[in-house]
Amino acid sequence: ALIAVVIFAAVMWFGQRVVLDFLFRGNNSSYDQFRDSGGDPFFDTLPSAFNPDEHTVRQGGIPEPEYTNPNYAPQNDWDFQCLECGAVCETDARACWNCGNNGEFPRWEYECGRCKVRVPDADSPCWNCGHGDSD
Repeated sequence: ALIAVVIFAAVMWFGQRVVLDFLFRGNNSSYDQFRDSGGDPFFDTLPSAFNPDEHTVRQGGIPEPEYTNPNYAPQNDWDFQCLECGAVCETDARACWNCGNNGEFPRWEYECGRCKVRVPDADSPCWNCGHGDSD
């Protein structure tokens, strides 16, 4: 019975890698980054008893950075990861709050004067705390 389980797992591992690579490799930048950083679509979906990697490593392949901003930290239910610094982000549709990476769009180079998260430009109100917003 153990040999059958091992054979089944090996076939599933091989099949999942081949099918997902065929569908997504070269067509999805997040999947490419995940695979290039050592991610495995089979082993990274296993429970933590079989895969002791952190949640962010299993999702995106990059270890989560040490957060030094005392005014802001990512929420536990965020599932997206910055492709540059590895910070957990709420969505992949906005620039990274930690490093300002914005994919194909201009980086968010400015920091909020109050909570120190990244904002698009010096004149934009902070999306996190509202600082600079003209009520």
